[in-house]
Amino acid sequence: MLLGEEPLGEGSFGLVWRCQRWKCDGDAAAGCEERAAKRIAKARLAPRDVRNLFGDGKLEGEIKMHLGLTHPHVVKLYEVFEDADVVSLVMERCNGGDLFDLIASHADKGGLTETCSARVQVHLLSALAFLHDIPVVHRDVKCENVLLSQKGIPPEQNTYKLCDFGFAARPEPPEYRLSTRMGSPDTVAPEVVRGQAYWTPVDCWAAGVLLYMSLSATPPFYATSDAE
Repeated sequence: MLLGEEPLGEGSFGLVWRCQRWKCDGDAAAGCEERAAKRIAKARLAPRDVRNLFGDGKLEGEIKMHLGLTHPHVVKLYEVFEDADVVSLVMERCNGGDLFDLIASHADKGGLTETCSARVQVHLLSALAFLHDIPVVHRDVKCENVLLSQKGIPPEQNTYKLCDFGFAARPEPPEYRLSTRMGSPDTVAPEVVRGQAYWTPVDCWAAGVLLYMSLSATPPFYATSDAE
């Protein structure tokens, strides 16, 4: 059951809404669990988006890939519902906001503390090590895709989780290389920009950018446009 009139946020393909899952056939006495649902309107999907979601025979799509991921620092995808118009991805809800807003709230202090920044990196790199061992390349590691697990918990004690696998890919052997240009301007790796084949290190580059931003509240590279 969806809750609220405003979405919690926006993923790569759709809006994310707060929802509830009844524990026992809708019996209120049994209680419920709060989760988040990303609702994707099929009519708005371009052919490339459909391929990213459902796969194309060479690469797994976001749905199948994310369903198989279980890690304490990766947002869990529980189940998927689909009808003629909408695909709904029901996920673990993290209600503490994201790293972007956390850094912005500390901009007047020049960024997060070293203790907090280190904690973010430990949790993020733990998630990336897990993904890269599969191997899965996230390809969109950015501040907006790192969530704080619980509202009201100090940043130095919170749990950080990687979300949004809309750009993720599981490349096939023997090459284990990707070539499609994907990512966000602030965190995309040089080899992706140059159109070269790339691999898991692009996520590590992005993690380094996030560390710089956490400690300084500014991006390491500044431009007036995405193209620049």
